[in-house]
Amino acid sequence: MKVSKELRERIKQLESEQNRQQDDLADLDSLRNLVEIEALEKELVDIHQDQNSNDALSTLDDINLDFEEIFDQDETKSDTLSATADTIHDIDLDELVDLDTDNKPTGTQTGFIVCLLFNKAKPSEWSEEAGGGWRGPDMGTRYPSQAKAQAVMEQLKKKWPDYPIKILS
Repeated sequence: MKVSKELRERIKQLESEQNRQQDDLADLDSLRNLVEIEALEKELVDIHQDQNSNDALSTLDDINLDFEEIFDQDETKSDTLSATADTIHDIDLDELVDLDTDNKPTGTQTGFIVCLLFNKAKPSEWSEEAGGGWRGPDMGTRYPSQAKAQAVMEQLKKKWPDYPIKILS
């Protein structure tokens, strides 16, 4: 029996050693895989850097070409401007025809104006300039007819149904 007990102890030691060696082999395999992965990652980084440097060089070439085109265009424009500078004449403002001022805001104009009456002492006036908007007194659009002002007021009432909008003359 004594032999069998010693054999069992020896078998346990051998199995323990075998398990340790298997673990070591697994660790070595993972290290080998890790080294391979690192090598592949380094190759990818090198490839990526090569592509970026090529992209950067081509971008610089494009910028240089664009700069040369712009420079050439500027020279052409300079030549054209210098050639036309001799043909430019002064404009006499007295000879200009008066523009239609029906829709231009001035303090002395007559016509119909669409007003927002939140403040009845100083109502805001609708102006079609710059895409439309509410302006201060004498800054709104003057309409030559009440029908035109009514049409604009109806559009504004659709947009802002609760606003106190009126036509003043």
